[in-house]
Amino acid sequence: MLLPPAVAWFLLPLCIMGCLLGLFGYTILAEHHAGQTIGKRLMGIHVVRESGARISLGQSAIRQLPLLGQIFIIDVLFALFTEQHQRAF
Repeated sequence: MLLPPAVAWFLLPLCIMGCLLGLFGYTILAEHHAGQTIGKRLMGIHVVRESGARISLGQSAIRQLPLLGQIFIIDVLFALFTEQHQRAF
């Protein structure tokens, strides 16, 4: 059964937004709970505070802000110039 065009144009952005929210939600929760996403685990990267403790849920959410603002490249460039190779966020 085909959907009417008006419904199809409504569902497409809804599905895209749902996928993006799911991706951000997964990343935030995985970094908070385990300190790693699947990709970070494969690369041997662990997200921690400077003290070595696990990051909070708020810190995990703040880390995702550059992706929303499309300033990820600037954020990553900070790692090249900081003493401990850390991102700005």
